[in-house]
Amino acid sequence: MHIARTLLICLLMVQVLLFGEEEESIYKEQKIGWQIDLKRISLNFSSTTLRNQDLYSVSADTRLQGDSQIVAQGYLNLNMDYYTPNFVIFNSLLAEYGQTIIFPQNAPSVSNKNLDRIILSSDYTQRIWEFDEFLGIRSLYFELGPYSKVAYQTEFVASNEFGRRQIVRANLGIKLFSGMVLKDFALTIFGEKDFNPNISAQSLGLELGLAFEKRFKHGGKLYYMMNARDYLYNVSSNAYDPKYYLELEVRYDLNLYKKLSIAPFLKLYMLQGKYFDRSGSNIMTGLVFSFGQVLREAPFEIVAKDK
Repeated sequence: MHIARTLLICLLMVQVLLFGEEEESIYKEQKIGWQIDLKRISLNFSSTTLRNQDLYSVSADTRLQGDSQIVAQGYLNLNMDYYTPNFVIFNSLLAEYGQTIIFPQNAPSVSNKNLDRIILSSDYTQRIWEFDEFLGIRSLYFELGPYSKVAYQTEFVASNEFGRRQIVRANLGIKLFSGMVLKDFALTIFGEKDFNPNISAQSLGLELGLAFEKRFKHGGKLYYMMNARDYLYNVSSNAYDPKYYLELEVRYDLNLYKKLSIAPFLKLYMLQGKYFDRSGSNIMTGLVFSFGQVLREAPFEIVAKDK
């Protein structure tokens, strides 16, 4: 029995010595299983209360000028992704809401909603090509494959007399994902329909999206996101007929304590209508405190490479 065990060990050692390099080329390390990532949750709240400011309107102190107001903004981004050797399913929830309430003296309050969006999305991405480096740079690892996506977009509160948006959007194209620096890059054809009966809009076009993330040794992280749509075809029951849409965000996160960070940011939203000579835009800049944590990390497993 001992002799048989010794011979078996010797045969295994010979196999490792003779075919070790071949085995390295046959197997690879890859994420497998569920990953739950609370990307970011943040809350921005401020309150300003002024009294008897009209008596001091000639004062040079601007702290006694203006109106009382409350500003509140909240943001949540949660991802739940499932990795297999052949494909990945990315599921995400994005919710944001912001409101400013102004209390003019001797007049009714004025409420202004400046953020309101809920997006639930799920996409299927095939893991076909894997690049250990790009242009000779090993840090530019990424995977590439065809993908499809379905998303539902709505609001917490209706923005106008037409009621809440009820948009279903479907995409089909190719996607770069799991990159070290270029996290995501997708080029797709999209179709969308607003199921709100008062709007009944249908669209078809091209969409480009990318996300860039660079970490620095001192704990800082630069984040850049851009999403653009070119509406090639649109049918709507009202005068609104979009031509193109652009959204981008630039943020620099600085770690304060463990998973708590502070970040200056810039956000741009732009929409151009086909029958309007000027585009509408919204530019936001500020400083936000946020919290983010990977709640469950998908483990790396040894899987066979495709021949």
